[in-house]
Amino acid sequence: MSRVKIVLVSLQLCELVQVTQGGSASVWSVWSWVTELLLFGVVPLLILVLNVLVINETRRLSADERRLHASIQLTTSRRPSVVSTPRYS
Repeated sequence: MSRVKIVLVSLQLCELVQVTQGGSASVWSVWSWVTELLLFGVVPLLILVLNVLVINETRRLSADERRLHASIQLTTSRRPSVVSTPRYS
């Protein structure tokens, strides 16, 4: 019984392949083209765009952090230290 099912399935697939090779726009061929374009075209491009956005944001945050760190060093270097302030006893 299972052997008969396998033969029927393979015959259906052969018929399906023949229909798509004949050039007619069947539902299967349209579905196949759309899913392949999405999986191998749109999704990789979307991932590339998101990666570029993440890289740009990381660079911007890194530059902001460097500026903030430099400004903190400037403000702390201007403060008088405890040793240099006069002590009133």
